[in-house]
Amino acid sequence: MEMKHCQNCQNEHSCLRRVPLFMGLEAHEMDHVRKLIRHGDLRQGETLFRIGEASSELLVIRFGKVKIVRYDEQGNEIILEILKGGDYYGTDSLFHQNVYQDSGIALEDVGLCKINMDDFRFLIQKDPSLALKIMKDLHAKIVQTKQLMEILFMKDTTQRVAHYLLMRNQNQANNLLMLSQEEIGSAIHLTKETVNRKMARLQDLGLIAMEGKRRIHILNPSQLAIVREP
Repeated sequence: MEMKHCQNCQNEHSCLRRVPLFMGLEAHEMDHVRKLIRHGDLRQGETLFRIGEASSELLVIRFGKVKIVRYDEQGNEIILEILKGGDYYGTDSLFHQNVYQDSGIALEDVGLCKINMDDFRFLIQKDPSLALKIMKDLHAKIVQTKQLMEILFMKDTTQRVAHYLLMRNQNQANNLLMLSQEEIGSAIHLTKETVNRKMARLQDLGLIAMEGKRRIHILNPSQLAIVREP
């Protein structure tokens, strides 16, 4: 992927203003960040990084979605996280040299910004509040990982699907998820057919509403949290 200076980041209304990590920076600090950024584009299905590759950059999603995946012993894909516009990845390499523990694959066409980690460390030295934001974000990811592990241990598959939807719905202002049944099944170790049946039941119960292949409206979170197999 050819990288070049990001023309999309060169004005005061740039995508950086939508990235929580950089919100609150002073105008001159934002100008400095813009000068460090390079950008590129990915097509749907292209790989952004692979397990084992050297990690030395902070990656910021400008638009589109990237799935973060690992693979089990049988080679089955497990979705750990889905990054969307405004999300960032790569802070594991902030304090030491690292390699990617996961792979990143574009779910759709993606606009990407990159900042060399050495440059980002310099930014943190100038503005320690960035480090505090990263610590808060990493804590949130640890909490989400623990939630996902608890979901995976649920034997009730209806409950497993329901709780995964609730986990993904956290911090969603409009109770709208953009997820396919394949992505849900990959994340919680269920077949697409099982997810399809469970989603249909949740819709029949009036707890969710499905629109097309990827739009899921959460209608009743409190009841979704206690639903069980019949």
